[in-house]
Formats: sequence, structure tokens, C-alpha cells
Amino acid sequence: MFQRGVENSSRKLGPARTVEVLIQNHPNMYDIPSENEIRAEISKLACSRRKRLREVSEPLSVVGGNGEQNDLPVIQRRKQMKSCYASYLEDIVTSDTGIKPLLALQKLRLVFPLSSSELDGFKVTAQVSSIKQKLKKK
Repeated sequence: MFQRGVENSSRKLGPARTVEVLIQNHPNMYDIPSENEIRAEISKLACSRRKRLREVSEPLSVVGGNGEQNDLPVIQRRKQMKSCYASYLEDIVTSDTGIKPLLALQKLRLVFPLSSSELDGFKVTAQVSSIKQKLKKK
């Protein structure tokens, strides 16, 4: 039922309606999940779906496993930020430790305008947070 809602958003059902449909479709079944159990399951499915979409949307490098057999797990990693961007971000953050990641991204795009496709908010936010943590430890 969740998959139908994903494919066509007009067919999404809330937890209460899902319980009603389950009771209609399975009248002799006694172990139908409660609304709270369905709500928790919907949350799990939505989170795992968002995670898969986020992993697919960004260029990744594949580590482990092989193409012929699917018995080994495949770990996907995000590509690292180029060192020139990272060093410039480090300079920005060390000069102003209270800088917000969005402002750092704007400054970075001013200096490197041609490579704005490589510079997304997620990478810059992660890099700025990492630099701030390193500075706090010093």
C-alpha cells in the first residue's frame, strides 16, 4: 500500500484509513496493526526511501562487492570536496568562526563561479561544521 502512495500521491492513505482498508480486505484477520504501528512503519519506509534517493542523487564511488555476485555488501561513498575549496572554506571559517554555512557557500561561489555545480549546500555545510569542530578542539 505504501508503494502505491509513492507512485501516485493521490492514493496515499493515513494510518486510520490504512487500518480501515486492512479490516475490509482481511475480515478474518485478528492481528491487524494499530494506527501507531502503521504510523511508525510509514515513517521508517519514508526515511529509508529519502536515504536511498539522497544516495542516488549525488555522484558516488563504489567500494566493495563485485559486479557478478551480489553476496558482498556494496558501500557507496560521496566524493570528497576538492582541496582548493576546502582550504578556502577553512580560511573563511577561521577568520569568522560564527559564519553560517549558507553565507560560506555564497562566498565560495563568488570566488569559484564556474564550479558551482560541484558545490552543493550539503557538502559545504558538512565541511564548515567539520572545520568549526576542529577549531573548538584547539
